[in-house]
Amino acid sequence: LKGNFILDIHEADEPDTCRWCDLDSTGAERIIRRICSLVVTFGMTLLSILTLPLIRVHINTIFYSVILSTYNIIIPLVVQAMVSFEKHPDEGDKQQSLYINIALFRWINTVVVTDLTTPFLAKLGVETFDMMNSVNALLISEMVYSPILKFIDIGGIIQRHYHAPRAKTQELMHDNFHGGYYSMAERYTDFTKVLLLCIFYSPYYPIIFFFGVGILFVQFWTDKILLMRAWQTNPSIGPETSRFSRRYFTTAAIVIGAISAATVYANFPFTNLCNCPDGDDKCAVDVSQMYSNVTLLSGERLESVETSAVALKFCNQAKVGFPQDPEHQGFDNIWMTKSQEKLTTIYGWISFVLLVLFAAGLFGHRVTTFLLSLWKGIYEPSGFDQQKDFTDGIGVDSFAYVPQLKEPGFTFPLLACDISKINSDLIGWKPLLSDKKIESHRSYESCNLIFDVPFENDSPVDRPVFSIVRQWAPRWSNK
Repeated sequence: LKGNFILDIHEADEPDTCRWCDLDSTGAERIIRRICSLVVTFGMTLLSILTLPLIRVHINTIFYSVILSTYNIIIPLVVQAMVSFEKHPDEGDKQQSLYINIALFRWINTVVVTDLTTPFLAKLGVETFDMMNSVNALLISEMVYSPILKFIDIGGIIQRHYHAPRAKTQELMHDNFHGGYYSMAERYTDFTKVLLLCIFYSPYYPIIFFFGVGILFVQFWTDKILLMRAWQTNPSIGPETSRFSRRYFTTAAIVIGAISAATVYANFPFTNLCNCPDGDDKCAVDVSQMYSNVTLLSGERLESVETSAVALKFCNQAKVGFPQDPEHQGFDNIWMTKSQEKLTTIYGWISFVLLVLFAAGLFGHRVTTFLLSLWKGIYEPSGFDQQKDFTDGIGVDSFAYVPQLKEPGFTFPLLACDISKINSDLIGWKPLLSDKKIESHRSYESCNLIFDVPFENDSPVDRPVFSIVRQWAPRWSNK
C-alpha cells in the first residue's frame, strides 16, 4: 500500500457460504473441536478394522464387501453430524474438514483393512478368503450395491411418505421435501477412494483399472440424475474442494500406489520360499521323501506331502525395507530373479523420489508462500475485468453479505438484520408469496428475527439489536 505496506489479501468467499454464527469463534476453539471430530473418526475406523476381518473370516467375502460398502455410506453421515459440531467461518473450510475425516475413514476402510488382514501367503491365492477374491467382491459391490443404495434414498422416502403426511403445520411438511443432502467433500472422497483402490491393487490385478472406469461411470450418471432430480441446492463454494482434493489426496493416492507397486514386485512370488545355496546342510533332504500330517502356515492340514525336485527353504519375503532394494534379501535368502531385482530397484527408488517430492510440495509450498508474503504481495487475481458494475448484476451475479442463519425445521434461512435499506434481490433467495401484491421487503418479515424482538416505534431500526445492513446505490441505478 503506497509502497510502504504489504497487504494480506485473500479472495472473498461467496455470500451464501458465510457461516455467520461461527465468525466469533476463536482459533483455539476451532482446533479443539476439529481434534475431537478426528478422534471420533479414528474410533469408528478402529471399530471397522475390528469387525470387518471377523465378517470376512467367519462368513464370506460377499457379505464382507456389502458391509464394507454400507459402512462407506453410513459412516460419512455420522461424520457430517460431527463436523456440524465444529466451528468454521465459511462452507469451504467446513468442506475441507469434512473431506479429511471422510477420506481417512474410506481409505483405511476400503484399501488398508483388506491388505493388512490378508495373510502374506494368501495375497495371490484363489481361495474364497484370499485377497483377490475379496477385492473382486468389493469392486462389484461398489459398482452395483452402493449406487443402488444411494439412488433409493431410504432417508428421503421416510421423510416424504411418513413424516410429511404427519406434519402438524404446512411449513413442517415443506421441510420434508427439501431433497437429499449432498456435499462436494463426500463426493470427491468417493472418487479418490476408487482411484486409490485401483492404483493400490493394480500390481496384483492389472485389469482392476477397467473395473475402476466402470465404477466411476456408474457414479457419474447416478450423481447426475440425483443432482438434477433429488438432491437439494447447496451453497456455491467454488473450486476450493476440487483444488484441495487434487493437490493433496489425488497426489497422495498416486504416491501410495507407486509404493504399493514397488512392494508387490519385491515380495513376489509371495511363497516365503528361497532357493537353497549349494552346501547348505539344512536343505540336504531326500527329494523323494514323503511327509504325513503336514500343517501349513495358513493352518490347513494335509495328509501327505511329497518333496519337490528342487530344494527350498523358508525365508521372509516381506522383509524388503524402504526404499525397496534387492540387497535386503541377504546373501543366503535369494528369491528374486535377475530381472525382478532390476525392476525392484527401479520401482523402489522411483517411489522414494515421488514420496520426497510429495512431502516437499505439501510442506514446502506453504513455507515458501509464507516467507514470500513477508517481502512482497503474493495475491494474484483470477479471471479478468468484465467491465460490469456491481449494481448491474444484482439478483443474478451480485449478492450482498446479509447476516442469516439456517436452522432445522425452517423452510428458509432466518435473517438477522433490517433489510429495508437494501435491494431485496441482494439477499440471494426469495420466500414463497401467498399474495404477490405484498412489497418485496415485507415478504421477508416471516423469515426475519428482528420482528421477534419487541419495539415501540414503527420501525425496528430505532433499536438496532441485530446487524445493520445498508446499500448506497449509484444515482443512475434509480433512474
